[in-house]
Amino acid sequence: MHTRTPLRPVSSAVERLVDNQEVAGSIPARDTQFYGYKHWTLEVIPRCFYVGKGQRNRPWSKARSSKWKAVVSRYGLRVEICVGPFSNEEASTWEIKTIVAENTRSNEYCLVGDDIRCNFTDGGDGVPGRKLSSVAKALIGDAQRGNQSRLKRNKSFVMHWSDDL
Repeated sequence: MHTRTPLRPVSSAVERLVDNQEVAGSIPARDTQFYGYKHWTLEVIPRCFYVGKGQRNRPWSKARSSKWKAVVSRYGLRVEICVGPFSNEEASTWEIKTIVAENTRSNEYCLVGDDIRCNFTDGGDGVPGRKLSSVAKALIGDAQRGNQSRLKRNKSFVMHWSDDL
């Protein structure tokens, strides 16, 4: 018969951080999980077209703008993790400075000519780890119902809705 081992008493600052308990004078573990990254083309002379900050798998995420997807489709993608782990504030500062240094800021939302720059803001924005309330989720769901472009993308969703009408 397997018995559970008793939990050890918390004996160090590291263990307290793991348990999501703050230790005076330290940064909680959840605030130091940000990385700064760059997206480069796979050309003979690579060009940086996007600078970002994120957690976990965000640097490799393909959930991006249509311009970003067009650049990746045409030129390929190499992800470079540059800095981290940082706090959100440190990563935001790095992102703002690096967008300027790499000149990846653009106001053009479509791939036009040779403008492959895909940062549409100055950086440092976004809401990390944001959790939507059930009320907010319901409002978003209500707003999306009847959105024809969304319905066309998902035929099973269209079939589901046509049965209800």
